[in-house]
Amino acid sequence: MYRALSLLCLALFIQNSFGAFEDRPTYGYHLRYGVPKAWKLKTAESVRIIGGSPVKTADLIPHQAGIITTLTTGWTSICGGSLISTTRVLTAAHCWFDGQSQARLFTVILGSLTIFSGGTRIETTNVRVHPEWRTNMLHDIAVVVIRQVTLTNNIKLISLPTASEANLNFVGVTGTISGFGKTSNAQASFPPTTALHHTTVTVITNEICQRNFPIKIESSHICTGGDNGRGSCDGDSGGPLTVTQNGRNILVGVVSFGHSDGCEARRPSVFTRVASYISWIHFGAFEDRPTYGYHLRYGVSKAWQMKMAEGLRVIGGSPVNTAAAIPHQAGIITTLITGWTSICGGSLISTTRILTAAHCWWDGQSQARLFTVVLGSLTIFSGGTRIETSNVRVHPEWRTNMLHDIAVVIIRQVTISNNIQTIPLPTINEVNLSFVGATGTISGFGKTSDAQSGFPPTTALHHTTVTVIANEICQRNFPILIHGSHICTGGENGRGSCDGDSGGPLTVIHNHRSILVGVVSFGHSDGCEARRPSVFTRVSAYIGWIQSLL
Repeated sequence: MYRALSLLCLALFIQNSFGAFEDRPTYGYHLRYGVPKAWKLKTAESVRIIGGSPVKTADLIPHQAGIITTLTTGWTSICGGSLISTTRVLTAAHCWFDGQSQARLFTVILGSLTIFSGGTRIETTNVRVHPEWRTNMLHDIAVVVIRQVTLTNNIKLISLPTASEANLNFVGVTGTISGFGKTSNAQASFPPTTALHHTTVTVITNEICQRNFPIKIESSHICTGGDNGRGSCDGDSGGPLTVTQNGRNILVGVVSFGHSDGCEARRPSVFTRVASYISWIHFGAFEDRPTYGYHLRYGVSKAWQMKMAEGLRVIGGSPVNTAAAIPHQAGIITTLITGWTSICGGSLISTTRILTAAHCWWDGQSQARLFTVVLGSLTIFSGGTRIETSNVRVHPEWRTNMLHDIAVVIIRQVTISNNIQTIPLPTINEVNLSFVGATGTISGFGKTSDAQSGFPPTTALHHTTVTVIANEICQRNFPILIHGSHICTGGENGRGSCDGDSGGPLTVIHNHRSILVGVVSFGHSDGCEARRPSVFTRVSAYIGWIQSLL
């Protein structure tokens, strides 16, 4: 009785919450579909593809991944995915964030016909959502990073399209879809048998597909017809659409959305076209977006270690003896929506404004909900003036792609003292200067070596001197484009910014005054001590935007 009442309440909540969003089928996916389906699957373990048949053994679809999604609310939802390497699963972006519900943990299941039992089970929070995903049906794709799995008869990789296959539309080709989704619109209970299901479908033109949807079907979509009532359904999100090409099975689509008429309405199913994202899958989701997932990769672990020892430092640097030596330095303790704590740096540019990196607030994977700004202190978790705020103005064009990685934090007014002072911004006469060859100073609470796992009992903010280099030289070290809105420093003598320094200052002396010219953005994937350049957001490129917020 209680369980039935709970489901009724959930249904009423969902009905009242989503009527305005029928033109965005992925919006609220978890509460509309995933959570109820997960509850039913737990009790019966038998949800199926529409018009499909059970998979008798896991080795028939060995690339299939089940994904149990734990939301920040504590509820459980489900999705599908495809194993594309021994450490990567491809799924839909809306499985991680659907516009309403945020996941905090994925449990990836491989080599199993059931999603809540059996198989190889791996927990991860390392999810790389496409940087342009905005719950509007475009770029609905994500890469899930898992610990390395052993390939077996039941666990195998699915091939991605090659360069020669990337421009094929596959229209008229028979494809296979598979998943743990339900088998009918009316399905409310499940038989006692349990099976992953699959079915065959036919790829149709996007023009035919467009006739069935009010939203625009883009070239980055691929559609299958709903002939014989076959297609993907609730719970299949993120799962694979595969075709056979030149004798090999390849992944061409990721389940994104269907029609609001329901799963059995003989309407097309819409998938994210994998070929449109090959470059991003190979490169963008991995090492060429160093700010992506900053908090979970670096900030959270560094915050924990700092709480234990209060001694993280800039690479190649030395302790700051008094806070008055770098009085503009701000420490930022970041509280994520998951409740975890991360760290960043910043610069005091007025008595009510801090300049930092945009990825300190939103890194493409983790969203902050609160900043605690620390001023006038050599330690970040104790001492100094401490101000809590959630008033953060991220640059409007920030998309976690390394451009426009800048944000202004608004705080209550602070009193200027020997230990707390503002840092000047470049003047109108300085905005066009490159500062190439100038000696700069960077400071922060970041670690002092790649291998550093423990910290000395002494505690100090650290700083070091670096040399500004030409962007052309900087570019040779990175696969991504270094823009005019970046400023770089060389990695000579192993000096540079490192994990935990994000958002902190790069200053130079010009006309006998110290000015803020850079905000720590990212470094090289080779590590902090690899003598590679450090990359900063060039402050002068954003003077107008910053001043509009002062």
